[in-house]
Amino acid sequence: MKRRTGNRFIIPLFALAAIILAQTAGAQMMSNSSSDMAITAAVQQKLKSDIGFDSSYITVETKNGEVTLKGAVESEHDVNRAAKLAHYVEGVKNVDNRLTTEKAQHYKAKAPPPGCQIGANWEC
Repeated sequence: MKRRTGNRFIIPLFALAAIILAQTAGAQMMSNSSSDMAITAAVQQKLKSDIGFDSSYITVETKNGEVTLKGAVESEHDVNRAAKLAHYVEGVKNVDNRLTTEKAQHYKAKAPPPGCQIGANWEC
């Protein structure tokens, strides 16, 4: 009769190790996700609470502590101001500022009606 030395213990040990690693990775992802949501909320609140600054057309996304600002603001000064405000939030590692000015985007302008040619009057 052959004797198995430890084979029945090795497979469950690997399975247990895989479960622990998966749970640890899942907990890490949830931790990053919840801290990213907290950072996003804090940046949004910081932008909203700044007097004289309209943040209603700014979206904030956070991944692993890196904040991305998208949207349009009134001036270049506001583009820079938004990035500075985001940097002040605890937990922010980096700010990717993709904001543009309203003039650059023709923001809030109505889309041209179908059939209008480029450069034509928007009221065609």
